Amino acid sequence: MSNSSDNKFLNSKGSRLSIAAFLLLIIPLIVGCESPGSVGEGLGPDGSSVTTDEYSVTDITPVEENFFSGRLSNSAMGYIEDPVYGTLNAVAVLKPVISTSAVDTLVEGDTMTLRMVFNSSIYGDEQSVSDYEIFELSEQWRGNELKYNEAAPIDFSSKVAEFQVADEDTVEVELSAEWMEKYSTYFNSNDANRDSLYTREFTGLAVVPAETNSRVRFLRHTPADPEEDPAITEFRVYTTEFDEEEEQDVEVVNSLGLRDWGAYVVRSDEPAYDSGYVLHNVDRLMEVNLNLPNEDLQSKNIVNASLVFSIDRSDEQAFSSILRPEVETIRAHTFSTPPADLISEIFVTPPRFGADINEDEELFKVDVTQYVLDTVYGDVNAAPLYFSAQAINGILYSIKLHDNAAPQDRQPRLIITSVE
Repeated sequence: MSNSSDNKFLNSKGSRLSIAAFLLLIIPLIVGCESPGSVGEGLGPDGSSVTTDEYSVTDITPVEENFFSGRLSNSAMGYIEDPVYGTLNAVAVLKPVISTSAVDTLVEGDTMTLRMVFNSSIYGDEQSVSDYEIFELSEQWRGNELKYNEAAPIDFSSKVAEFQVADEDTVEVELSAEWMEKYSTYFNSNDANRDSLYTREFTGLAVVPAETNSRVRFLRHTPADPEEDPAITEFRVYTTEFDEEEEQDVEVVNSLGLRDWGAYVVRSDEPAYDSGYVLHNVDRLMEVNLNLPNEDLQSKNIVNASLVFSIDRSDEQAFSSILRPEVETIRAHTFSTPPADLISEIFVTPPRFGADINEDEELFKVDVTQYVLDTVYGDVNAAPLYFSAQAINGILYSIKLHDNAAPQDRQPRLIITSVE
């Protein structure tokens, strides 16, 4: 590791930051062709010496916290026993609206269905056929309060439907007449407190997978494409009306949107990992403290700092028959003061740093230059970096990163480039 501690031409914090900011504009010309693991010296375009130093990152702690699982773009439903990341049991919960401009009243002879539109992502055996049952829930719930690793309150005595899913992108299932009658009581009510009664008393439906399944699918709640593919999961009402022009009865289909939705997803039987750091976008982060050598770095003119994490695919490759949603991004949040509710703050706050996957080298290279400049040259105390995988959108993502037991070129490391 090379150290350039003799350069003293920057004598004040302000001038150092100004020049560092200027050098950030030219750094792509200096290091644009370097690999994340390169160490060495070269000449910048103005003849200055470029030094790259690597620092091991060892202060990494897994953080197990459950993210929110309701009112997201997708809702998980299914069951998968993944030897790599544990068993996942996902129950989607849905509640229809009770007001619509398309339907005035539900009458005898009408039928209701649940039309499920699936995201293209699949977790598990994509060739398998999955069995599901739909039950009423036994307790009230609110989508914006649901979190992962909570058990669904299912009323198994009140079955509403059953169905199978193979490789379809849409499945529609008719719901029982008994359940529709319960729902119609609220839908057709003229009481002034109809909405509050519905919210307080009507529990909605749970889509429950069989434990013989080997796949998780994801209900879509936002359009894949507003123009080309606008379909989303919804309830439907089929009614018969007399068409005066045709002089015959015709079937009319009306959509009922979702008043609330979410998923109860429980992870169990996760294996004990001998090495590495596992991230789940739904319930596991990692806290990274860089513990920067400030005295050493303050004598350098830092122009770039990158935090590198290499991906460990060995376990996934050993069970390659299981299709898993691909993690393409990791992101990091920092907070000036420790938040009272870490998960809520991460959920509502944009990440400060992030990186897309480098597929050729199977790693993430996170630009943390500003973090290092603020910590080394400024008055900012070093705060933990909280790394999470992908996004919280209802799809289940997991990834394993190498730790310091890996070969040196695959260990977590901080690469700092400076000029003199």
